[in-house]
Amino acid sequence: MKKKVLIILGSDEKKKVLIILSWALVIAWMAVIFYFSSQTAAASTKSSHLISDKVLNLAVKEMHNSSKEATKTLLSQINSITRKMAHLFEYCMLGFLLMNAAMLYDIKCNKRIKAALSISVVYAISDEIHQFFSAGRGPRITDVLIDSAGAAIGICIFLLVAKKVMPHIKKKRSL
Repeated sequence: MKKKVLIILGSDEKKKVLIILSWALVIAWMAVIFYFSSQTAAASTKSSHLISDKVLNLAVKEMHNSSKEATKTLLSQINSITRKMAHLFEYCMLGFLLMNAAMLYDIKCNKRIKAALSISVVYAISDEIHQFFSAGRGPRITDVLIDSAGAAIGICIFLLVAKKVMPHIKKKRSL
């Protein structure tokens, strides 16, 4: 069905639809990030613990003779890593989606990269400021750095995927 709609549209209309869809995905993902940042410290910790407990259960099988204190310490470490990986993943997706949206504009690739990364970093900063207003949470410079690294990884992944996919798309279009 979607393909039929795009076939009817001219190339300018197709591009407009793609731009709107791309930015809608960016905004939707920013809303997901905003939602997670709006959680209280207790709710955020509970979410992290759900994942951390599963990881810990796997680890405990390996260290079944450990003390409760060692297990508690390990859970704390796993929880901290889980939270940081969540930051990295959220912004990896944001960087990927922003780069996808930026590719629809006729500007040089390095400007697209700078725009996608700049928007990601500014959003990461605003996200940390937003957490200041969530109960029990606060802004952290390290989280902005992790978020920025995640965005950079997402941009790199997009560029690698585009490099592999674009030659195939160009070949199909020329047939």
